[in-house]
Amino acid sequence: MTREVTFTPSFERLFRRLPEGIRDETYDKLALYLEDPAHPSLRVKRVRGTARIWEMSITMNYRLTFEAEGERVMLRRIGTHDVLRQPQARRAGLALPPTPAPATRSPTAAVPIPTFQAPDGLASSG
Repeated sequence: MTREVTFTPSFERLFRRLPEGIRDETYDKLALYLEDPAHPSLRVKRVRGTARIWEMSITMNYRLTFEAEGERVMLRRIGTHDVLRQPQARRAGLALPPTPAPATRSPTAAVPIPTFQAPDGLASSG
């Protein structure tokens, strides 16, 4: 089973600003999430007041928020608790496409978020 990992422009911007070690840890935690969404070290929980937005721990100080629907995982925001507490317009759900990036952005500047191969038999967390 293959899960598609996508990200919003907000996630991309915040991710690029992180220290390299936190970015590496993020890749490791995403791979772990795709293997076992219920792994205790991820501390996955629903964001209070939302129906579709979840958060998971990267380190004790860094978290990311995401939406999961079927085989698609959309990464929304990443940072410390303070960054994640900042108000932001909420999307109604995954049916809405991410906000388009500015036309002046170079496609080579994108941070690579790989598509992960999940083990067969992994239950969908949607």
